[in-house]
Amino acid sequence: MEKIKLRRSLYIGLGGTGMNAILHTKKMYMETYGEIPPMIGFLGIDTDGKAYTEVLDSKVGEVRLDRNEQKPISVSNPKNFYSNASNKDILSWLPKENERAIVTLDKGAGQIRTNGRLAVVIHAPTLVSAIESAIDKIRNHGAITSDKYELDMNSPKDDIHLVFSLCGGTGCGTFIDVAYLIKDIAGRESVSLVGYAVLPDVFTTMVRNGIAMSKVKSNALGAIKDLDYLMHLDPSDPEIELRYSGKKIRTNDAPFSAIHIIDNKNEANIVYEHISQLTEMIALVLFTSSGKIADKVSSVNDNVEKVISEGTLDVGDKRAWVSTIGACEIVFKGADLANIHAKKAAIRIIQRMLNACDDANAIANNWIDSPEINIRENNGNDNLIDQICSKEPKYRLGDISAENPQADILAYYQQVIPSDQDLNKPLNEITTRVKAGIHNLVVDRINKGECCITTTLSALEEIMRQVDVFMTEMSSEIDDKHKAILPILENEVKIGVDNLKNWEQKSFLT
Repeated sequence: MEKIKLRRSLYIGLGGTGMNAILHTKKMYMETYGEIPPMIGFLGIDTDGKAYTEVLDSKVGEVRLDRNEQKPISVSNPKNFYSNASNKDILSWLPKENERAIVTLDKGAGQIRTNGRLAVVIHAPTLVSAIESAIDKIRNHGAITSDKYELDMNSPKDDIHLVFSLCGGTGCGTFIDVAYLIKDIAGRESVSLVGYAVLPDVFTTMVRNGIAMSKVKSNALGAIKDLDYLMHLDPSDPEIELRYSGKKIRTNDAPFSAIHIIDNKNEANIVYEHISQLTEMIALVLFTSSGKIADKVSSVNDNVEKVISEGTLDVGDKRAWVSTIGACEIVFKGADLANIHAKKAAIRIIQRMLNACDDANAIANNWIDSPEINIRENNGNDNLIDQICSKEPKYRLGDISAENPQADILAYYQQVIPSDQDLNKPLNEITTRVKAGIHNLVVDRINKGECCITTTLSALEEIMRQVDVFMTEMSSEIDDKHKAILPILENEVKIGVDNLKNWEQKSFLT
């Protein structure tokens, strides 16, 4: 059986939006393969502990993030960490006016970006360990030696997909640091890191009024400004420094290989009004990124990366560094995608059925005359009937009583004429052999490749046509024997019996 070829892929979700997207992605893998392939991994990172209790129903049962796929970065009393004088150096980036927003970080980050980043700084040692474990899992040798899966080697890099929104506190406050941590852990030359960032319109559509959405647009604006600056970094630029608990990163590298910004309106001005609609669509993009059409998905990311590096769309000193994904481009769910592949397969089969490329008559004749089949019954051949009943009797007629030759002849008939049981045994053997031969012929022809279906059907039709000829000829022979030959033979037997009686009488008289 052909192995399933997949790219080595790790899906990381930040905050509620990212977590929901990778959970839907996991559901698609489970429904497609019945399990999570060894080269596929998931990691959810959130300050809200309740986010890990989310469960999706699927065809294969409930789908949730396993313990090793969870990295909570909740903090029950972050003020203690912030107030500790020994941490001032790694928290110099936090504006003084945001100090009062530092409250409990176990039910989310309160739409405060700095709270999300603070959670990363506090949890840096365990967060690094969780990312390392997730990367090690997809790089494990078992992914290469699996009996069911094969690693797609078209790309030498590992694919890491980071999903988040640009609107809240957790995803929007952590994505830059997490991106740089990933590159530092995995090696910048070893991974292709792609970001998927959701814009605020879907959230303002969900909750049109109220303080709950008051910061989503300003958060998105700030995040995009940060991204714009970092995606403009060049190797000749001074390095930036990122400091965490027990870790320091110095880099002048952009955080992402490619990044896509996702809105909730398509070209037809259809608006998706709930984030779950978008996360399911994002999940489809993530799922297809590792399978058969991964090269197409990858080429989009590669193009974005090339545009960034080549500057072909730059305007003055502003670099083109982001692409957009409208909802209209990712509207298919897993079941819909499966139907598309099924219909494409059906089209290929139909196209093959419309074309024949081999001589069906030759195939049919070779099969009929092959030693294991050998059923030809025309053109002077009696191969089938000879296998059922021999032309010669079991033994020849012996001595006949001159006094009552008719009784001896009738007894001889009863002994040499085959019974139904005698005929059924070879007939059943031939039937079994021919059925197996038809099966092997069809399988062999189907496996030949292109043009095989039409050719196979044509060969089967030619076999049926010739079998009809054989049946007609055998029926004709039976009729001839009954109407012409049998009366002659019966008359000759009668004459012989009469002659024998006459000779016996003459002998007695003499």
